[in-house]
Amino acid sequence: LALLPGCDGPTRPIRFVPHRRLVEVVATTSEGSPEAPRVLPRETRTRFERIGSDARPVLRGFSTEELRRRIAVSSPAQPHTLLASFPLPDEFANRTRVVLTLSALHDESWTAPTPPILQEIATGPEGPVIEAPFSRRLLPTAPGQEPSDQTWLRGFARQVVEGTYRRIDCEPIAIPAGAQLEVGFGVLDTARDQGPVEFALSACRGETCARLLTETVDPAQPEAATWRDRRIPLDSLARQEVTFRFEAWHRTAASDAFTLPVWTDPTLLAPSTARLPSTNLVLVSLDTLRADRLPSYGYPRNTAPFLEERLAREGTLFEHAFSAASTTGPSHMTVFTSLTPSAHGLRDNISRAQLPAEIPTLAERLREAGFATGAVTEDGALAFGSGIERGFESYREFQTKAEPPPNAETTFAAARAWLDRNRDRRFLLFVQTYETHTPYRAPDDTPALDGPLPTLAGGPADLRVPKIWRPEGYDREIRYTDRALQHFVEGLEDAGLLENTLLVVFSDHGEAFLEHGYMHHSGAIHDEVLRVPLLFHGPGIAAGQRVSAPVGLVDLLPTLLELLELPAPPAVMGRSFASLVRGAAPDPSWWERPLFSESWAKRRLDLRDGGLRVVDRETPSLAVRKGSRKLIRERVPDGARYTYFDLADDPGEQRDLYASQTGAAADLQALLDAYARDAEAQPVAGEKEIDSARLEALRALGYID
Repeated sequence: LALLPGCDGPTRPIRFVPHRRLVEVVATTSEGSPEAPRVLPRETRTRFERIGSDARPVLRGFSTEELRRRIAVSSPAQPHTLLASFPLPDEFANRTRVVLTLSALHDESWTAPTPPILQEIATGPEGPVIEAPFSRRLLPTAPGQEPSDQTWLRGFARQVVEGTYRRIDCEPIAIPAGAQLEVGFGVLDTARDQGPVEFALSACRGETCARLLTETVDPAQPEAATWRDRRIPLDSLARQEVTFRFEAWHRTAASDAFTLPVWTDPTLLAPSTARLPSTNLVLVSLDTLRADRLPSYGYPRNTAPFLEERLAREGTLFEHAFSAASTTGPSHMTVFTSLTPSAHGLRDNISRAQLPAEIPTLAERLREAGFATGAVTEDGALAFGSGIERGFESYREFQTKAEPPPNAETTFAAARAWLDRNRDRRFLLFVQTYETHTPYRAPDDTPALDGPLPTLAGGPADLRVPKIWRPEGYDREIRYTDRALQHFVEGLEDAGLLENTLLVVFSDHGEAFLEHGYMHHSGAIHDEVLRVPLLFHGPGIAAGQRVSAPVGLVDLLPTLLELLELPAPPAVMGRSFASLVRGAAPDPSWWERPLFSESWAKRRLDLRDGGLRVVDRETPSLAVRKGSRKLIRERVPDGARYTYFDLADDPGEQRDLYASQTGAAADLQALLDAYARDAEAQPVAGEKEIDSARLEALRALGYID
């Protein structure tokens, strides 16, 4: 890090803050000719582009249009080709060609996309069109079988840079003293085989330009599969007004060459004038980790010694924290919005829903406040496109356990690499790992566990459950993940980042082992799935504190914003418990307020007919708790079924008191019935089709067949 000089005493690191983000200003652009730039309208939504597994907002992206048509069998002149004519939107009218990938709907699933090809744009009666060829040989038909005339053909058409030129000039900016320009660049994966591209960045005053950066990217090389990040000192431009010019051009003159060069989120940084260090935030989600499988929550086996001996002893642990959902996507969206699933609209993992644009996220709020924002996740239910990525400057998705690695160590290593690039800025980092999710495959060198071996609640049912789903494997996964988390946190400490960082470790939901006749968590609403660990560690956090007041993940957003001294959005459903984290005693109101949970999963893995069976179910299942009282409402064909528990005497929810204490549950039933009416009346958030990569990720995690 750069250091500020001092007259006496030790120097302190410079912390940089955003002075101007260039993706948020109007840019002028010239494509095909540098002489006649045209002014583009201000974009209302940041465009993201992806290189490898890392999606980022870009200065200017490439319009992509999804095209879909039923295909007609070609003429005898092309016996092995199927054709469809796709109309294009008007924005393609000034182009001559687009780059196109195609796939076909066959046997209720889409085929793999074809390699990208350039296609000529023609002018049809209603505007620009392209005629797309698709080889019959790519359809997995049986010998002698012909594809139907009603087969669907789907294409993704991208505007491209043809030939040699693309330029973006930004508005003039006054450069503050000590400023640096942070920028990344690269070539999108679709153009990987198209040859080297030259990138150039200049600072211009009038017609005079000084080159700040020139680099060549060959997208065919392995190192080009990631963004190239650069930090450029601007000392020579201090107190001058300059226009930054971003250029990229092909180094080949081939007539059929195209390229997709992008600049990611250029940000002008200036030294912070703040006297005191500002708190950073690291959110770590250990997916599918139930609280009662940790020694810090009373479990007799040493599954997580680091969580117990370091984070719980030095920080604050919440003994009764509950998820608003039993599945990953909805639960995490609740964390980032402080809205329950029926309110934010993402109800289950396989939904095609997208978060409505008017709902702000935690990452958006912190980015607006000047934070560098990064996420490292493991795909699946947190796949890019649902809205979970909004506000992040880098949203990296590793593949799930369908193709191990990655594992928790890989994910934490990528998270640490992001921190190393952003350590001189105030940051938000979100890290999520599926390591404790099925299937359980902890590495062989995972430390041995002390204590009695866990069994399934179904007793002899152990023999009917695959070995990779049994609780002993789950415990080993927790132990391995705890070790990976330890290495990550100790690395932050060694780098001097931990002392000014609020670290929050939580899980989105737990896991069931036949306590109520089912495995896993989809479709579940009992506390083995809803009760999750929640630990806070960092500056201002009470050490060694255990909070007994019930809280929800819906409370996290207002709590974190208050701890970071930022206002919460007006429309939140959670309540800040920042005072409890700082050591205040909880008042009775924490036990008196209702906490709601939802499950919209339509299938559940039940133990029936002598084995595990996937069972269809009515939705939603809902739960409400006040203090130690809990009521569950499940949909059944003829209405609703209720179960009522006193968790103080029956934490395992084994004794249903509803029939004998209907009057005692009346207030909860009135709350839950009203909540159900509101939840079922809410529209599903805007939907899109799930792509094949996400389907495979969800299938690997067991959410779909």
